[in-house]
Amino acid sequence: MVGYLYHHTITSTTRAAQRSALIQDVLRDPALSRAHYPISFATFAAACQRLQPTAATIPVTCVEIYKMTWSSNALVQATTGFLGHQYIVATVLLPDGRSTYIKADFLAEDHPCGSKLILTFDDDRDALTADSYSLSRMVSPNPWTPGEQGENGAKPSGPSLADLATLFGVADARLGTRPYRVLSRNCLWMTDTLFYTLAQRYATHWLAGELTPNVPLRLYLLGAAGALETAIACTLAGDAARRCTWCAAYVVRWVHVQGTWGKAGADRYLMHDEEIADWMREWDECEGREQLV
Repeated sequence: MVGYLYHHTITSTTRAAQRSALIQDVLRDPALSRAHYPISFATFAAACQRLQPTAATIPVTCVEIYKMTWSSNALVQATTGFLGHQYIVATVLLPDGRSTYIKADFLAEDHPCGSKLILTFDDDRDALTADSYSLSRMVSPNPWTPGEQGENGAKPSGPSLADLATLFGVADARLGTRPYRVLSRNCLWMTDTLFYTLAQRYATHWLAGELTPNVPLRLYLLGAAGALETAIACTLAGDAARRCTWCAAYVVRWVHVQGTWGKAGADRYLMHDEEIADWMREWDECEGREQLV
C-alpha cells in the first residue's frame, strides 16, 4: 500500500520563492526565481554549482530530522502507525544574519516537478514542520565564520550551502530513478543517510556545537556507535524497544543486501554504515569533479 506522501500547505507555485530570502534576496538565480516550488534535488544542486563561489560562503548551521504521523501517510498505513514520514530540515544563515530553512523530502510518487526528491524553502520553520516533531538535531558552534579555512588550507569546519547541494546531487543520482519501497528504500532510509553522512563528514564541527539527543549523537560522532543504532536511540525510549527494533531493522536490511548481492551502483543495497561510507566516497568524487570545472 503506497500512498502519495507529500502533504503540505505550500502548493506548487513560483510565489514560494518570495517566502525564502535565500532564493529571493541572496542567490538571485533566474531559474530558481521562476521555478515552480517545490523543486527537485537535482534542480537545486545544479543552481548552486552555477552560483559558486557564493554558495560556498553561506553556512548551514543546523540539520534536523523531523517526523510526521498523519494517518494518510504510506509508512503509517503500512506499519499500522509504528513508523511515520521523516524528512530533513536544514537551517541556512544568510549574510545579513537572517536564518531561512530548506526541507528535503523523499516521496512515494513523483511530485509534479518530476521527482520523488523535492525541496521546499521558507523563512518560517513552523510552516515547514507543521504537524511534525524533531527526532534529531545538530547545531553549529557559535561563533563560526562562513567559509572559514582550517590549517594548511583544509576544508571549512562545517557545511556550506554548496556542500549541502552536492550531497543532494549524490542523493538524486542514487534515488532519482529508483522505485520507492515502503519497507526498504523509503523516507527513513533517505533522511538517515543524509543526516548521518553530514554528521560524519563534519563530526568535529558538530561535536563543538549542540546535539539533541546528546548522548546517542555524541557516541556516533565519536565513532562509538553505528548509524542504525543511533537512529533508533534517537527515536525510541527503552532498551528493550530499541533492541527489538534494531534486530528487526538489521535483519530487513540484511535480507535486501543479500538479495541484491552482485549488483552494481545504486541497485545494490548496503548495510547502513557501508551506505554512508559509499555516499561519502561519492561526495568526495563529486567535489573533485566540480573543482576541475
